[in-house]
Amino acid sequence: MRAAGVAITVSSDAGIAATKPHEVLPHGVAQIARNGFNTAEALRAVTSVAAESCGLGNRKGRIAQGYDADLLAVRGDPLTDPTDLRNVAAVFRAGKPIRRPDAVRAHL
Repeated sequence: MRAAGVAITVSSDAGIAATKPHEVLPHGVAQIARNGFNTAEALRAVTSVAAESCGLGNRKGRIAQGYDADLLAVRGDPLTDPTDLRNVAAVFRAGKPIRRPDAVRAHL
């Protein structure tokens, strides 16, 4: 499918039940990176490609002027190691912090 140009997204139904906690999505990025995607492609699959697939590519999925500034700041470099997505430093919605870093660490 990938070779044919099909857009591949990484998503989850996390958060809908206790058996599907919110923090499972980063595991999908690491898994797709282990299965033939380079880390940049894996990160795009969960950000810009996913936003495009949902019809939100004009305001979500990228860090760019005019976009919503919904950001996950992590410790480390997910381009080098996608498991660094689990090392959350801060979460922002519309450019404003919604969780203190110590609260994020306590949650994970």
